[in-house]
Amino acid sequence: SLQYIYKKDNIKKDKITLDVLFDDNNTDELIINEENNKDNNTDKNTEIIYVHLCGAVIDEGVYEVAYGTRLIELINLANGLKENAASSYINQAVILEDGQRIYIPTLEELDNIQASNFNEIDETDKAKININTANISELIEIPGIGEAKAKSIIEYRQANGKFKMIEDIMKIPGIKQGVFDKMSPYIVAK
Repeated sequence: SLQYIYKKDNIKKDKITLDVLFDDNNTDELIINEENNKDNNTDKNTEIIYVHLCGAVIDEGVYEVAYGTRLIELINLANGLKENAASSYINQAVILEDGQRIYIPTLEELDNIQASNFNEIDETDKAKININTANISELIEIPGIGEAKAKSIIEYRQANGKFKMIEDIMKIPGIKQGVFDKMSPYIVAK
């Protein structure tokens, strides 16, 4: 489990330290203590993503957080929601993605306009597997991908960087058009 500890001093501990950016240029630090972490994919555990949180939150801004952070944790980093926030409208358990913008509407805004205008995540991509960040166990959930191809995908990413579009996965040996056609509805490259 992850424990988040806030600090304002420059004392470095034997933990991973990430900066949290605020609009007013103040910097806080977030320490992530990963206890009993036996995950083999350490790159994923230390990957930093940027998320823009705005709307009915105390401290709007762009935040630098660890991969796997949930919205509730980001809201806590932003010192919580404003009193008029539509907290039950948003899914606070959602895992954040790099480059994501999350708008927290107020209760008044929900009354005045349709709620569908505030979707913080593309619902069609929510269940898809991101081929740029997925580990082996996630990749083998994709139709047509076994353990060997999953390893090849990760090796390709390490050597060449992230996939720019899902069609680039056909650069992996053994993934041709037929296999791609089976997997394309289940993948995204973000």
